[in-house]
Amino acid sequence: MPSKKAMDQCLTWLNSKAADKDSLDGINAEICLNVILEQKEKLNKLGAQFHQVRKERDILRETPHLEDLFDKEKAEKMGVELFEF
Repeated sequence: MPSKKAMDQCLTWLNSKAADKDSLDGINAEICLNVILEQKEKLNKLGAQFHQVRKERDILRETPHLEDLFDKEKAEKMGVELFEF
């Protein structure tokens, strides 16, 4: 994985190449920039989704399961009052 500094230098170089719209290098650089920025956006969205799933998983781990609330011993260990019908 390239460092942030290396990535910034590459993007700067591509931007300078893309400034020349009339050359083949400029067209190729613009295409490369579009692909890189699209992939970067997808990676950011994927990171946000991953963070959300991790957060939900942690919440579920901390939440007692419904069947545990009906087990007298488990309910007492969790400090939950067991209601009997």
